[in-house]
Amino acid sequence: MQGAVLTESSTHFKHWIFSPAELLKKRQSLNQASVERVKQENAQAKKQQAIVVKTEDDSAGKKKKKKKRRKALTIEQEAKLLAFYVNQIYAVCSAYKFPFRMSATTLVFFKRFYISKSIMDLSPERILPAIFLLASKAEECVIDTGKLAAFFNMKPRQFIRLEMDVLEGLAFNLKIYHAKRPIEGFINRIRSKRGEANNTSSKRKMYTDKLKKRAIQLARDSYYADASLLFPPSQIGLACILIINRRMREERSADGKDFDDEHLDDEALIDACVPSPPSATTSSASSLSSSSSSWPQKRQRLLKQLDAVGVEIKRGEDLAVGYGKDETKNQLNQSALKILKRLQKCLNPLFNPESEEYKRLQREKKRKRDEEESAQNKREQEEDRRREAKLLGAGEEDDDKPFVLHRNDDFVPKRRKMELQPPPPPSFN
Repeated sequence: MQGAVLTESSTHFKHWIFSPAELLKKRQSLNQASVERVKQENAQAKKQQAIVVKTEDDSAGKKKKKKKRRKALTIEQEAKLLAFYVNQIYAVCSAYKFPFRMSATTLVFFKRFYISKSIMDLSPERILPAIFLLASKAEECVIDTGKLAAFFNMKPRQFIRLEMDVLEGLAFNLKIYHAKRPIEGFINRIRSKRGEANNTSSKRKMYTDKLKKRAIQLARDSYYADASLLFPPSQIGLACILIINRRMREERSADGKDFDDEHLDDEALIDACVPSPPSATTSSASSLSSSSSSWPQKRQRLLKQLDAVGVEIKRGEDLAVGYGKDETKNQLNQSALKILKRLQKCLNPLFNPESEEYKRLQREKKRKRDEEESAQNKREQEEDRRREAKLLGAGEEDDDKPFVLHRNDDFVPKRRKMELQPPPPPSFN
């Protein structure tokens, strides 16, 4: 229970768990702001094009090509593009052989960043290396910035300076909880409940080992969807165990085998994973009867909640399976690349180092910074001159006489009165 209390008091639980309506509202507001920006840029470009004086080639009869209007991405297109980059993150993690916590933290940082910033403001291609770098620091996982820069065809300084942008997008909340640890805890409870601790070669042990391995893989696939933003890690972990347990029972039934004591039904699984109601030794008879009677109802509500969690987990699993097959992977990649081309045209120029607007903004920032530094230096110099003038007596009336030090012969120092105390009497002891 201590771990649950710590999780609920964390920034992960307080600030980064949303309802589906809240998450959709955040994404809609970001998308709408980017759509309005693209519309304004199109209107401004059209206005500038209308007032341009025709050149000699135009007067000779050549028609000038009109620039195509840029179109902003829809929320569905943004979701497809984010899923594409989730798959790219897994590819990088596989190449580096990162542990589960490193890849999971990178994915959560990536998803959190793009519910704080629009994908049409900062391209994932530029921000991903900075997210990897920050995740490696948060999880204390060593990563070579030179190899990372080579992987993304960038220079280290290009993404190191974006690290502060990532921190601001994450609201400086870097502590992440993942579903793997709850899965391991629930599996240990199941083993303890079924007495597997002293029997390492039993069928039950093989069953729970397989259950654990497949549940962790399912939790890994869930990051393709929004489960980490909608549900706490404990619910995701328990839902993964429940889904895999049902599948293992269905697989055994498909093979024509009967269920035995090594397989758990849903109620037995929940009873093994979730703490049971208080016992008679710690509760009165009336409270025991009420708690035991309400437990089946609580268990059914919990199963219903886990089914809702399972819907989002399976959505992520479907995307993971799609990227795992060559046929669907090519289709998803081609669709994402088309969206990416459209994204390049509607990126916010104020965040693109290659755009004139970005360079102009940086020049303006540098000019203001230089002006502030110059004004500060002038203030400091003026203050130094003021102190120096005060020290030298500047501002006093000048009598046109040379500066002479006069001796004060009338000065008589005061003598201190010394009170002489008699010495203490000698002791003859």
